[in-house]
Amino acid sequence: MKTPVLIFESIPAGTVRQLIEREIKRPAKMDKVLIRFFPGQQNTLTVRPYIRKTSGAVQELSMYTGETSFAGDDNDVPFAVDVAIDQYDKVCIEVSNSSTYDYDAYVLFEIEYKGAVG
Repeated sequence: MKTPVLIFESIPAGTVRQLIEREIKRPAKMDKVLIRFFPGQQNTLTVRPYIRKTSGAVQELSMYTGETSFAGDDNDVPFAVDVAIDQYDKVCIEVSNSSTYDYDAYVLFEIEYKGAVG
């Protein structure tokens, strides 16, 4: 069964490289990332999704075009990935807000845990 892991945070105006992460408690597979940009953001909010392995290594999450950092205004940026997640790895975003307004960052990672629950 697929499970959404959501990062939805308010990012203060003028923020540079804020890091937000969620720990994954058991092995899983990620197959989709969805980044939502709300109306009015006008490409001032930049989001970079990635996985931080327990070893500290970073695994970039990119579109087929190779893009790893995204900005937008009133649009969704969905893309497929095929990523194995080990126990205690973290799904992360690095986000910057060059606006004079606070904006919300919304990133949904779709994962499927391995094995039975419980």
